[in-house]
Amino acid sequence: SHGFSGLNNTNVTPLTQAYYDQYWAKWGHAPLYTGSGSYDAVYTLINAINVSQSLTTTTIITQLESYDRNNPRINTSVTVQKAATTTIADGFDGAHDVVADWPFGTIAYGQWQPDGKQYCIPTGEGTPVAFLSIYPNWVTTGTLLLPPWGITGLVNLP
Repeated sequence: SHGFSGLNNTNVTPLTQAYYDQYWAKWGHAPLYTGSGSYDAVYTLINAINVSQSLTTTTIITQLESYDRNNPRINTSVTVQKAATTTIADGFDGAHDVVADWPFGTIAYGQWQPDGKQYCIPTGEGTPVAFLSIYPNWVTTGTLLLPPWGITGLVNLP
C-alpha cells in the first residue's frame, strides 16, 4: 500500500530515525503525522520557553519567531501541512506559519512492502513519479514497488 506519511523510517533530520525507532519499540507501529507533529510542536514550545527563560507569551513568541536559517530548530519529523517542518529554518511568515517545502518540510511517500516494513520511496529523477520531485533520493530507504497487475497509465500523469 502507498500513502503519504508524516514520518517514515528514514533520516530526514538528525532526530528522525531515533524517534521512529523509539516510537516503534514502545507502540509496535509507525508514528502517524499527528503523533510526530504534536511531539515536535510541544518540544519546540518547550525549547522556546527554556531558551527565553520566560513564561511570558510575548517573550515566547519572540523566541519562536527567531528560528531561521541562522538559528534553526531541528525537529524529528515532517508534519503535514501542505508539507511541514523538519526544521523551522526560514522562520515564520506573516501568519506565523512555518515554512514548507524541501528542505524545511515536505510530505513523504511511504510504501508498506512485502517484508512488513514501511519505506520512504523516491520521488526524484529516475523514478516513475519523477514529476513530483518532492525530496532528494538520499532521504529514501526503499524503492517503489509496483503491483504485478500494473499501474502504468497512472505513472504517466502530467
